Amino acid sequence: MEKPKVLILLAAYNGEAYIRRMIASVLDQSYGDFQLVLSDDCSTDATARILEEFAQKDPARVIHYRSGQRFGCAQKHFMHLLSHFHDAPYIMFCDQDDVWYADKIEKTLTMMSSMEVDAAVPALVHTDLRVVDGEGKQIAASFCAHSAIDGNRLHLNHLLVQNVVTGCTVMINRSLAELACRSVGSNAMQMHDWWLALLASCCGTAAFLDEVTMDYRQHDHNS
Repeated sequence: MEKPKVLILLAAYNGEAYIRRMIASVLDQSYGDFQLVLSDDCSTDATARILEEFAQKDPARVIHYRSGQRFGCAQKHFMHLLSHFHDAPYIMFCDQDDVWYADKIEKTLTMMSSMEVDAAVPALVHTDLRVVDGEGKQIAASFCAHSAIDGNRLHLNHLLVQNVVTGCTVMINRSLAELACRSVGSNAMQMHDWWLALLASCCGTAAFLDEVTMDYRQHDHNS
């Protein structure tokens, strides 16, 4: 049986300090059927050059996408990418300064496969994270525990009050991606991960994988 393709969207800006390690952790995944889209938001450092290096080394798996636009924030950048790359069966989102564990795609996709009874129904899976500092030293073993949030609170009435979904842990299916890309007012979306969670809860299904799948780096230059 053919494995489903997973598309990973990475939105970068002035990320030269950590982005090599981040991309390397994606390319080292145990699940190999993926493509990684790298996009830079007009960085003033070496980020764009680093992205091109990875694309040239691994053109079968890495796409260096050049929008020619300045987005100015992660939400607009990710939603632009999603609008251009939403035809894969499954899509994940990637920040520039984190580190993915080698089984992140595999575990998340397994959870998605267990809950997605119909590909036409919008679906979302998110996971927990380990919080680390700029040097990679642990701040908290669990982001959810550290932030006093319950990742299972995915009913619409809960999500309208509080977002419990962290974008860099998310996997969505094509149905949710297409729904999310429909035109909305400029002030309708606070963050892309919250928007996706609300749509999944309201129009489909969402689930929490209560496992840490990555290191979530917190440092002085986080946006």
